[in-house]
Amino acid sequence: MKAIIIAAGFGSRLWPITQQVPKTLLPFGDSTILGNILENFGAIGVREFALVVGFKEDLIRDYLSQHDNFGYSIKFVSNPEYERGNGLSVFAAREHLCSDGPNFLSMSDHLVHPNALRSFRDVQSSSSLLLTDSNIDEVHDIDDATKVLQDGNKILRIGKELEDYNALDTGIFRVTGEFMSALEASIQAGEESISHGVRRLIEAGKFQSAPFPDNAAWVDVDTPDALLFAKKNQHRYLEANPSADPSPEAVR
Repeated sequence: MKAIIIAAGFGSRLWPITQQVPKTLLPFGDSTILGNILENFGAIGVREFALVVGFKEDLIRDYLSQHDNFGYSIKFVSNPEYERGNGLSVFAAREHLCSDGPNFLSMSDHLVHPNALRSFRDVQSSSSLLLTDSNIDEVHDIDDATKVLQDGNKILRIGKELEDYNALDTGIFRVTGEFMSALEASIQAGEESISHGVRRLIEAGKFQSAPFPDNAAWVDVDTPDALLFAKKNQHRYLEANPSADPSPEAVR
């Protein structure tokens, strides 16, 4: 198993707090957002990461070096075109897919409880997958979320602008070589977001969703308000004892 983490962008909406330090390095719990993302994936057995960096990447590199990569194997992927669409950052990591999978893809500002990552890990599918949450009323800042219209595990449409939707994109994927090929075709057509590549796979019938479990929660930390909310509810996104069996008690 391997996880690709995208940490290349500006994170400009949090600049009043970060002073232009990459937002993934913001303190969170006893660590940082990035440190907790690594530990959450580590709790489900992921030991190898490809970390895509761009904006002020030296700060992220130095941070991980100072913490000995938290004991993980981390390969850095530099995206000098981080000012463009986030699909370019994902495509830059295409050579880091492992052949035996699964290959996870995560944004560097999405905190997802390990219970959800475990459930997602165990889905039996050879298709590219998106972890979607149908508990819409419990998600913070729905207006900013990417919406999904799905029928069972079949995704019909995806986008922030959707008015008709029944789930939300959690920012956690399982990706395949086909996913990277779809991104490449989108980029060549001048469509550079992850969602553009996803839409190509949806049209080809090669992209599915997986349900978010009831005993987990997630949050997208990309605004000052979201950061405040996440810190007030940090126990919902972190596992108190990663070595322990997951509790059946809901953390929502």
